[in-house]
Amino acid sequence: MKRFLIALTIALLAVSVAQAQKSIIVSGSVYNSKTKKPILYATIQLEGMSLGTITNGKGKFEFLLPVKYKDNTLLFHSLGYEAKKLKIADVKDAKNIRVYL
Repeated sequence: MKRFLIALTIALLAVSVAQAQKSIIVSGSVYNSKTKKPILYATIQLEGMSLGTITNGKGKFEFLLPVKYKDNTLLFHSLGYEAKKLKIADVKDAKNIRVYL
């Protein structure tokens, strides 16, 4: 029984490490293009999909994105602002995206 639990634990750790390697972190901030102030609770999503997140109370966002979507386009939008699209492959640093709406 003890060997079984050890083997199960090792297998679960291996699966979680493999999953982590199949994802990328996309993070950054969304700002008002006129005032340069953060936009709170703006929506960020993969274009045409329901996968995404919102900015926090400081205009920052972060989410884990499956690598298979690395060539897709992010759509940034918020009420009262014109939406903006950004192709993930065109971003130099996916962990520090700055978008101005």
